[in-house]
Amino acid sequence: MKRDWDLLRQQLISIEEDSDLLAGCPVKPNPLVDIFSFTNEEINQRCQFYRQFESHFFGHLELLLDNGYIKGVSIVHGVDGQISWDVSSPALTMKGHD
Repeated sequence: MKRDWDLLRQQLISIEEDSDLLAGCPVKPNPLVDIFSFTNEEINQRCQFYRQFESHFFGHLELLLDNGYIKGVSIVHGVDGQISWDVSSPALTMKGHD
């Protein structure tokens, strides 16, 4: 993953301003429901796009967590490559404010 400084900045600002950190995130596709609206190829493309977004967005959020800039967020990588996350009350640490 290549570091995206604009995304990191956006995430820090969202947390600092107490705005919705996940605003603008795409909705996770549900193949069982989407099958009524999309072709299999379109469902596969939507799932692939979401996985790429998820990896990029939460990978950067994880950089902020690992380096002590934020707290109140947890990210777990499953054995199957799935990413699970929980946003309880995200906040900047003193280092994050600096």
